Amino acid sequence: MQKSEIINRLIEEERFDPEDLFKALYPTLGVEKLNEIYFYSLSLSFKSSVESKFNEETIKMAQDFLISYRQICVAEKAGNYNTFLSQYPFELLKEEEINDLEDSSEYRLFERAFNDEYVYEMMKLNKSVTKHSTIDHIAGVHYLAMYIAKQLKNSGIPIDLGRVSGAAAGHDIGKFGTKVSEEHRVAYYHYYYTDQWFRERDIEYIRNIAVNHSTWDLEIDNLSVESLVLIYSDFRVKRSRNSKFKMSFFSLEEAFQVILDKLDNVDFKKESRYRKVYEKLKNFENYMIHLGISTAFDEVVVPAQSKEVCLVQGDEIVPMWIDHIIDHNIRTMDLLRTNESLISLIEEARGEDNRLKFRRYIDMLSAYYLYMIPEQKILTIHFLLENLIHIEEDIRKESSELIGKIILSYDETYKKETPPNSEAIKVIYTKYDLIAMVIDYFFNFDSTVSSRKIQRIGRAVAQVIHVCLLKEDYGKEILQYVFDKIQDKSITFEEQQVVLDILLALPKELLDEVDIIGIKTYLLKQVNSPSILIKHFAKHVANHFSILTEDECEWNKRETKEIFLLNLKTNTPWIDKIYHIDRLFSDEEDKFYTALHFCNLIKVSEDERVRNYAGRKLLLLTESFENEKRNDIVVELLRSLELDSYQFSKFIPQYLGPMMVQLNDCEYDEVVADFRDK
Repeated sequence: MQKSEIINRLIEEERFDPEDLFKALYPTLGVEKLNEIYFYSLSLSFKSSVESKFNEETIKMAQDFLISYRQICVAEKAGNYNTFLSQYPFELLKEEEINDLEDSSEYRLFERAFNDEYVYEMMKLNKSVTKHSTIDHIAGVHYLAMYIAKQLKNSGIPIDLGRVSGAAAGHDIGKFGTKVSEEHRVAYYHYYYTDQWFRERDIEYIRNIAVNHSTWDLEIDNLSVESLVLIYSDFRVKRSRNSKFKMSFFSLEEAFQVILDKLDNVDFKKESRYRKVYEKLKNFENYMIHLGISTAFDEVVVPAQSKEVCLVQGDEIVPMWIDHIIDHNIRTMDLLRTNESLISLIEEARGEDNRLKFRRYIDMLSAYYLYMIPEQKILTIHFLLENLIHIEEDIRKESSELIGKIILSYDETYKKETPPNSEAIKVIYTKYDLIAMVIDYFFNFDSTVSSRKIQRIGRAVAQVIHVCLLKEDYGKEILQYVFDKIQDKSITFEEQQVVLDILLALPKELLDEVDIIGIKTYLLKQVNSPSILIKHFAKHVANHFSILTEDECEWNKRETKEIFLLNLKTNTPWIDKIYHIDRLFSDEEDKFYTALHFCNLIKVSEDERVRNYAGRKLLLLTESFENEKRNDIVVELLRSLELDSYQFSKFIPQYLGPMMVQLNDCEYDEVVADFRDK
């Protein structure tokens, strides 16, 4: 009988198992040969996970078999047969749907790899050989995800069907790549192998969604709509003992109960964590239902009638705002969907003259950077570096802090559990590379730029390093890198300040004796500087490392009245003001007048370090105040909120709030009433 006749007969008899085709084509061979064919097909996707070596004869037989078996798989998906994979066929996007994508190149990469490597056929072989129903789960998730995604697209929601399809089809592909010795941890390790499969094929955006499909990924505040659809669909497709097929589509509530029933040692903390992510999925489901999206097959849903915000009352208020937040996040994440869309957003920000509106761009990047791919993080860092000379200090500060946060998250490309002896994921840059890049940005800056701007950049660069060293131990490397940069060159006044600021960020407990000696040698030169600021700053850093004896400084010799006056002058070095604040705080004279002085520093001091230091001391100072005096300080800070300069007023609430709650009820109610009036 011809091969084509055998294939047609098996299709007519509804025999879609690969073992049926194998026995019909090779009746004299044992089932172990079918296992070899499976492992060959697996090696196309996960070469390192297959220990077998294949001779030319086996390779040719496997290739012939896979080509033949594909015809059976296509027929099963196209027909209306009594199998799960026929009722809920695993179909990638049609050509017209691919052409309709904003950028079809990545999905075509995925489609080519999926077909050329016989991934679908391999998954079906896996079911025949191992009796695992992973293929059914993947097919069910893909079917449900695409069912929902196409409705969302038709409703006007910005969603990429290619990313949904690719991520749903490949989200569990790593389960096939886990090695025999790792089967007991397949639920944990498969994310790593999924990540590897996509990386090796240079499929970045789809990978970012496919790898982050765990319910725990919902604990990230902001996810793309493609991720939400995948996690939601994955949550609902599970094995069932009571349905027609081994795999079934559960309602969200039923799926949650299945998870709770399966968990071992469920305590209150673990159940609360699951309930939190379940509630996020429930909010997303409600959002879709309000849009008129059917989440159950053959279900007709009528879109909810939208109401004006002012007309919403009672129990409708919270659901309305949850829907609003989800919609806002989805549309904001869409602005970050590609490198090109991010570049467009950045260019829009660069052209924004209104400083309040410009701050919104910084706030948005701060809220959503965690979900960016590495290339987008680099683009964002370069944009933020431009803001380090911005005239508004809070913009410089927030930009530098965000650079530090992005650096800390940059090479955390894979956050889940990795198998033993797994290869480190290669990245273009490491965190340290990016820290070095930021340091270079300062030291290589154009010398024609004004001294004030250079100082702004330097302070911001030091803030980046401060943020990075909160979580990463690069102290020794940064110290060496900075000393190498200033070696054999005439260091400028601005560069001296930055080096001192960077030294102040280094964790002294993690530096060895050689490092401390190097720091001491450098500081001894700076304490003899003709600049009062450098001299005092160097002694401040020396005190941090406990390596120089603190002698009498000019601020220790000044009268209190003189200190009040000097603190409000712009040409008084910030380091002097820090020590003045300490002097005044420890002074037993009029504490109330000192508190008012600290309020003035919070309102007008140009340097953020001085404002925050004065604010922290103000909170400590007012703890011992009687209610009347504390109320006067609160009123003074309330007036300060009306300052036109937002870069100052935005930091006042962090000191105003703690003092407000210490007031008596009467004064507290008056403050709240004042807020209402304003």
